[in-house]
Amino acid sequence: MNTWPSSERGFTLVEVLVGLIILSIALLAAMRGIGTIANTQMAVSTRQAALWSADNWHIQMQLQQEWPDLGTTLIPCPQMQYQLICQRKVISTPNPLFRRVEIGVFLKGDGDLNSPQLAWLVQVIVRKNAGVL
Repeated sequence: MNTWPSSERGFTLVEVLVGLIILSIALLAAMRGIGTIANTQMAVSTRQAALWSADNWHIQMQLQQEWPDLGTTLIPCPQMQYQLICQRKVISTPNPLFRRVEIGVFLKGDGDLNSPQLAWLVQVIVRKNAGVL
């Protein structure tokens, strides 16, 4: 015989389990979203540090007013907690008074430049004291 009055009926076990399943799915979706946001923030931070490294090299070349030699140069350019490698390519142009300088920044790994390029900066250097400008 049922001792519970019919007006005070509670949830059945099946209803509670369905509610817990729905809650767990919602929590898993929220955790995945938080993980994606954290990964995106890390990628933005790494790329910002790489842009700073490329910009530092660009400004250094402007301040030193150097006429760069043709070819490729690799140097470590750490920024914040990131170990970065900067690659500078100096390319000739049709006008001998100009040189194109490309600065690429990579995350230092097992083999240098095996990681994706994080930043890329291109500039044109004008030869000073050439008598034209």
